[in-house]
Amino acid sequence: MRILLFGILLLHACTSHLNSIDEESHYLKSNEVQIATPQVNFDTQFFKDSLQIRMDLNLEGVEIFYQDNSGKTHLYKQPITIYQSQILKIQAKKKGLIDSDIETIQLVKQSNKIKGAKINLQPLAHDNYPGNGPKTLIDFKKGDIDFKKNNAWLGFDSKSIMIDIELAEAESIETIYISLLQDHNSWIFLPENIQIYLDNTLKLEKTLSKPAAMQKATNRIIKLSINDSKTKKIGLHFQSLNTIPNWHPGVGNQPWLFIDEILIE
Repeated sequence: MRILLFGILLLHACTSHLNSIDEESHYLKSNEVQIATPQVNFDTQFFKDSLQIRMDLNLEGVEIFYQDNSGKTHLYKQPITIYQSQILKIQAKKKGLIDSDIETIQLVKQSNKIKGAKINLQPLAHDNYPGNGPKTLIDFKKGDIDFKKNNAWLGFDSKSIMIDIELAEAESIETIYISLLQDHNSWIFLPENIQIYLDNTLKLEKTLSKPAAMQKATNRIIKLSINDSKTKKIGLHFQSLNTIPNWHPGVGNQPWLFIDEILIE
């Protein structure tokens, strides 16, 4: 009888202790909670004259801050309007909570400099992802992360892709923007290297860092700055990863490269 009673008391004590631990695990300290990334709403990443941007996070007491091309940080109070290409860095803060992750958004003002250009692809896009032909790259239409939604993307499964652009007339160029898709689940990777040629002369080369692990699907706009060069012929050479990395289920296979837009300023 004494043994039975002791067992009941011991069981009750252990259960009470476990319940206490379980109850505590349901409550996080405020300084352990991170704020969600603010919602940022706008019509398009490629705009003509101006673009209005709205930011929101439905949480009382939260302040949203953004940094623009000036490098200054501003408190968001009402919708903002931009008239030039901008890289915005946006973050939410609330006293007692962990700041949100920084959301970086590239917004590009359209230029007519590329309008009417002739485009040659080598090789052509894959038959499964031909977009609307080479002109897809200069139609100012941004592709969706769900690349199967429309014909905005050109998909390539080659190690090397060359895109030659001949402008209607010689133009002064300061910046080239290349819009790419990253979707590791669909075997779509950013290129390893990009080379820019002006009038058949290598002008700029950029090497991108290789991903070390699976990353979320995202639209990525690569900004390449050129020292105010006047040209009629632009060449873009993309070097894909040799194979899909060993941390990926598709290891050893050729990755895809998806491009939807090329813009110049």
